[in-house]
Amino acid sequence: MNFFSPKLQKLKILLVMLMGYSSLGYAARYSGHARIGVISSTVSYSEPIQEETSNDVTAISSRLYLLGEGVYKKNDEVVVDIRDKYDFFGTSDAALLTFEPKNTLKIRQLAYRQPWQQNRTFYTAGRFSIPEAGIISNDGGSYGYRLSRRLRIAGFLGIAPEDVVSPVSVSAETRGFDGNQGGVYAVYQKENVARMDTMYLVNALAQAPSFELDEFVNHVYFFHQGLMNFGQKHRVSTFLNTDIMPSFSIRQAHITHGFYQSRYRVRSSLTRITAEDYRLKKDIRDDLEPSTLTTLKSKAKYRFDRDTNFDLGLEYGQRAADGLSKTVIEFGATYRKLMKRRLILGAHYGIKNNYLSDDNYLKVSSLYYQNLYSVAASFSMVTENFDSGESVNPTIISLEGSYYRSDKLRGSLSYSMSSAADRSVNTMMLSVAYNIGTVSTSPTRRRAANFEDL
Repeated sequence: MNFFSPKLQKLKILLVMLMGYSSLGYAARYSGHARIGVISSTVSYSEPIQEETSNDVTAISSRLYLLGEGVYKKNDEVVVDIRDKYDFFGTSDAALLTFEPKNTLKIRQLAYRQPWQQNRTFYTAGRFSIPEAGIISNDGGSYGYRLSRRLRIAGFLGIAPEDVVSPVSVSAETRGFDGNQGGVYAVYQKENVARMDTMYLVNALAQAPSFELDEFVNHVYFFHQGLMNFGQKHRVSTFLNTDIMPSFSIRQAHITHGFYQSRYRVRSSLTRITAEDYRLKKDIRDDLEPSTLTTLKSKAKYRFDRDTNFDLGLEYGQRAADGLSKTVIEFGATYRKLMKRRLILGAHYGIKNNYLSDDNYLKVSSLYYQNLYSVAASFSMVTENFDSGESVNPTIISLEGSYYRSDKLRGSLSYSMSSAADRSVNTMMLSVAYNIGTVSTSPTRRRAANFEDL
């Protein structure tokens, strides 16, 4: 059951916007943002692929997010989140190639809630996300109790709206769908300001629909997130999404440790992603079948003096489907003692054993910033020597600029050109964001995608 019928989508979106604005007229506090952007990508192939020599995409994406506090009584909230189905503000990857020219607005959130921050007993009703359990959208309700200042527990029940949660890659005609979902979660928070020790832990046990490539399953899973600071020197973050039923499997896992000193810092991570994530995040020129991928990374930064840093990066990844692996070693430096330290120059060289080829690359970059704007440029030269004996030399040029008119208005424009013997990609992106109210919101995406992102 879905109370947001697609046939009434446009009318309901208009009503929601009017209701949101009228409700916020009575709110003691309100905040939010409106965003609009356009991204255009041209992909040209030297040889036809499925009888096509190009894959051109132009998509417009918009979003309106409003949060009213104290709408009907002192400690309540109303949240409205309307955005296009293909929302490229947060990411731009291989999913871009499946965008449709005509985007469709979706109601991601429309809910009334008593937040846990001001209430011992808290609840939410309507359509809302549940980040504590990895739920994108839920038509239903949740109810919880704050046991102490550090610990709260909650349960939720509802239906996943199919038009919102289904990924771009899954065809509505070929999939089955069971949107029933529900579960429980617990959140533990502790902070010691004097010692700079903090701990944030989320654990959830839930049932919800899930997609893996073109297959659908309603699964029971365990979900975990954690962030811990141990003084000023150590930070650990953890993430785990494990299927329990219908079969046990680790879908996603991530653990990161950061070590910070005045002169140097080291950040290491171990990550496991699903074949679905691999398909969306892989290099556009990676023709291998999607596979579960396990990756180990480490990056060290040494501060030589006030203006000079040296970097060293190591990476190892292995695919589960065929056992192929990649190894990356990168080192470089950044320097900023120019133009009143507002200009940053960088150069990095890397050696990569990239599954089926032995690569090396050189990247030079620059960034200049002022209080109200910034401009950046980078140029990369790559040599790829494949096991088949073929050799290609891709180049990547990226240009980007951001303008901050005030805390309210900001915009960005970026262009990226990636070319190789077999194909080339030209991507341009323009976005504008306007903040509503007095609460700061996150910035829009600032640059176009290139080979490494796609």
